[in-house]
Amino acid sequence: MWKLGTTYQYELRSTTKMSLGRVPPAFDFELSARASILVVQQQGAREVLYLTVPDVTVKSRLTDAGLERTVSEVRGGSCLIFLSNGGLEKIGFLKGMTGSAATTYRQIASAIQMSRAPEGGQRYVAEEYDTTGRYAAEYILAQDPQIVKKAKLRYLALLGNPIMPDGLPLQLVPSVLRSEGYAVVSADGQLKELQQEEELAVNGVQTPVHSSTRFTLRLSNVSEGGPGADWRTLADAHNVVAASEPYGVKISQQALDHSRTNGASFGEIFARLAQNATKSASRATGGGKPGQEAAFKEEAQLFSALVGALREDPKAVDEAIQKIKAKSPLAPVLIDALSSASSAEAEKALVGLRSFVDKDPVQRARVLHALARMPRPGKDAVAVMKSVLEKEPYNPRALYALGTYSRRFRDEGNSEMAVGLGEYLVEKLREATGPSGRLTALRAIGNSGYSAALPDVRGFTSDKDETTRVVAVRALQSMKDLAVDEILTSTMGSDTSFEVRISAIEAARVRDPTDKLLLAVVAACRHPEPRIRYRAVETLIRWLPRRPSLRPVLQKISQEDPEQRVRDLARSG
Repeated sequence: MWKLGTTYQYELRSTTKMSLGRVPPAFDFELSARASILVVQQQGAREVLYLTVPDVTVKSRLTDAGLERTVSEVRGGSCLIFLSNGGLEKIGFLKGMTGSAATTYRQIASAIQMSRAPEGGQRYVAEEYDTTGRYAAEYILAQDPQIVKKAKLRYLALLGNPIMPDGLPLQLVPSVLRSEGYAVVSADGQLKELQQEEELAVNGVQTPVHSSTRFTLRLSNVSEGGPGADWRTLADAHNVVAASEPYGVKISQQALDHSRTNGASFGEIFARLAQNATKSASRATGGGKPGQEAAFKEEAQLFSALVGALREDPKAVDEAIQKIKAKSPLAPVLIDALSSASSAEAEKALVGLRSFVDKDPVQRARVLHALARMPRPGKDAVAVMKSVLEKEPYNPRALYALGTYSRRFRDEGNSEMAVGLGEYLVEKLREATGPSGRLTALRAIGNSGYSAALPDVRGFTSDKDETTRVVAVRALQSMKDLAVDEILTSTMGSDTSFEVRISAIEAARVRDPTDKLLLAVVAACRHPEPRIRYRAVETLIRWLPRRPSLRPVLQKISQEDPEQRVRDLARSG
């Protein structure tokens, strides 16, 4: 779609309206602009575009207050758009750009992304990022080869995966009420026209939010060449962040870590942890429970502070390693904290620690477990897991870790690492000669959610061995492919094994409740086997917030199901 060294000029228009609760709109404005896109790099499936918006006007139907600065910044700004297989992977904002101008550039960058189809795919689902977060989009290649239809199916996570004050991840994401769009591509591959419309809603908060946007883009001119700045100059002028991260996330993370430590040093936090450990031992000896809940709460707060200190100060990582090597009684806590910190320094420290504890199988296993559950793994952690698999080709912990890493790289927008590990796991599945290795590889693929593994996994969903079918069906649950819904629906209705049917219901539970899946699970609520009905009701309860129409179904089950525990479950739901 993009030709190296070519500049594409577009006329664009964007309208945005947002309402809070039932009050009049809080935002209602229209943006018109002339955008210029120069293709500055192209290598395989990767492309880098240089976007400027030299001419822009914004009209607000409410008030123009505060818009002048944003308009001026957009006119004088720029961004780098990093695409991988057509999807937005990273974005670079001109240094010094404010958040409102960066949002305008991100909106344009996310609008022009068009994730490419898998080979032979006429209808497919891809995960992408926009100004809100990560979402699943459905693409349909129309009969007219120049038209591509696109619609957002659902949001999966907010940018940066924000966490609440209690340290838990914020699960709230917008609901897609309506989404439709199309792109017109010329015979030689140029993006000629694009239109997107959508309505979103955020419920479950004190003030519900409703927003609607319309975005149009039309090609006005194509020319060879563009700005004279070379690639290095452009790269140095921009701050690059992953498509999954909000602008300025590093500052937010630093602020969060500082609030966790409350200004205390690693040494001070460690000393308080040691004191608490002594008190806990004393309480255990006395056999009393008074103050236990408060002690657990303080312990959790101190652990959170310890993680913040390890991220905030790289020297604290060295101190932690010294205490572990000195066989501190709190060594297990320090190893867990390094894992949770998941910084580059913490990862290198854990990798180095493996050789130190080589002769201690318990500590060696603990360090490997710590590396396996790092929220933000890097190449060093991947290398460790692969080195384990060189000696034990189907070591469960190492294979499961690589599966989880693949999914985390995918969620962070690092598609190269995600796909590389996904293909590695597929090869492991193909090379497996015995049932144990095959099941381990299937579970690892389940951790990854790697959609391209579907053809290899699909064959095992009809394997003669029941256990293999159970594991293969569960391996499909996180794959973003509509074909998975077909397989799960068929399995729920026809497999001869109750256990396999239950695994299909449990796999459906974590997916979007499409009409096809919903009808299959409702049908399972009438199956003669109580265990199947119970799992089906659990799934309907899980889907109820997104599908309120299920309430009468659950009410009927709560009154008519022959099994008391199924009736009780439906009633509680």
